[in-house]
Amino acid sequence: MDAVEFVLQNFTEMNKLWVRMQHQGPVREKEKLEKERSELRDLVGKNLHVLSQIEGVDLEIYRDSVLPRVLEQIVNCKDELAQYYLMDCIIQVFPDEYHLQTLETLLLALNFKYLCTINLKNKPTVDLKTVLSQLMERLSNYAASSPELLPEFLQVEAFSKLSNAIGKVIEAQVDMPMSEQLTLYVSLSSFTLHVLEFNESVVSTLNIRSNAFRGGLLLGSGSLDQSNRMSTMVIRK
Repeated sequence: MDAVEFVLQNFTEMNKLWVRMQHQGPVREKEKLEKERSELRDLVGKNLHVLSQIEGVDLEIYRDSVLPRVLEQIVNCKDELAQYYLMDCIIQVFPDEYHLQTLETLLLALNFKYLCTINLKNKPTVDLKTVLSQLMERLSNYAASSPELLPEFLQVEAFSKLSNAIGKVIEAQVDMPMSEQLTLYVSLSSFTLHVLEFNESVVSTLNIRSNAFRGGLLLGSGSLDQSNRMSTMVIRK
């Protein structure tokens, strides 16, 4: 489709220019430049919104043409602000059905090896936790919208893929606070409540993850209680 190709090319060029801005100007003006870049980000993200609105962009075109091109640009730009913002744009502007059917591709892009900016201490700086939590929230709401959708979630093995992705994010970001790790598993538990009926393997996985935060770890009691409640709810479902 000519319209899709045009917008994809426009997105690519705009993103390259946007990323290039971080290397312009003296160091003392870095804060000012970052502010300007933040203000311009909506112009770049608008391309993704336009892509989502083009008539004829069905799941097949999105999966085979749009998403690979967009993710390639996001991964290759190696820019913290761009990677976080554009991944969030993908999650927000395209249909939930598309996210479910391309879940493996999305999660691969969220893998530390492919989507992150490395600081001088060789640590990832992109907030993968927030992006992953937002994706799980979208999918949870999508599942809750109609019971007829649940077989699709089981067919694509959504729980297993999300659980594995969480483990990889935590493994990559070794300094992630325990409270933030807990947030990810609470999001996974919430997703599970919307999607899966009682399933022993799923319950076992959630309990193993939850127990990792017990046994002497010093966490806020409110957060820990929330995790315990979520695990209990899954067991009782």
